Amino acid sequence: MDLDRLANSPIGRLVPISGVTPGTGDTWRYHAFVPPQPLPVTPALDMAALNSASKAAMEVARLDQAVSQLPNPRILVLVRPVVRREAASTAALEGTYATFGDVLEADFLEDRQLSSEQREIRNYVNATEKGVELLDTYPISVGLVSHLQEILVRGTSSEAYDSGGLRQRQVYIGPRNRPISEARYVPPPEGMILVEGMSDWEKWVNTASDVPLVAKIALAHYQFESLHPFF
Repeated sequence: MDLDRLANSPIGRLVPISGVTPGTGDTWRYHAFVPPQPLPVTPALDMAALNSASKAAMEVARLDQAVSQLPNPRILVLVRPVVRREAASTAALEGTYATFGDVLEADFLEDRQLSSEQREIRNYVNATEKGVELLDTYPISVGLVSHLQEILVRGTSSEAYDSGGLRQRQVYIGPRNRPISEARYVPPPEGMILVEGMSDWEKWVNTASDVPLVAKIALAHYQFESLHPFF
């Protein structure tokens, strides 16, 4: 992580952190990046950003119009492959790879028959479908996304004591088994900074504003990834 550049960042601040390396017992000291809290009510979007948001919104509207022509918009034969392709693509970003055939096969296998890759991707599908179901009744909240995260890691190597809740330890994005100083990104430490950050995020997401919807989704996603609330 480029500490020199982030130290002068207009969109966040660095805070000192320290810890002990598991296995070796070595102590370390570094810095974590804390994004601005809360997000601005009226973000400064230039014309290029507004233009991109408008084009994306038009594409979403075209898709919505096409889906509205279907006799049953939730027809399984159409929705099911889309969700599973998205799950496979998302899993690949985390280093989990499986063929699309393997992903579809997972729907017809018992849990004990699943490979670790199939289990992780099926969890993505289950979390997505559960999220869509819950959003018919509940607003986006820290509790809701925590529940979905618990589904996401259930039965995988990522399942841990703090699954289904805000992480209770420091994490970083970077090469495995390398020191934190070599990380590409170090999100805020656990504790009140993270708790308050997610509370502000929840309020911001659910507050009505004139920000274009696509831009608001992008900003919410940026803040969520910057806070990195789960292990």
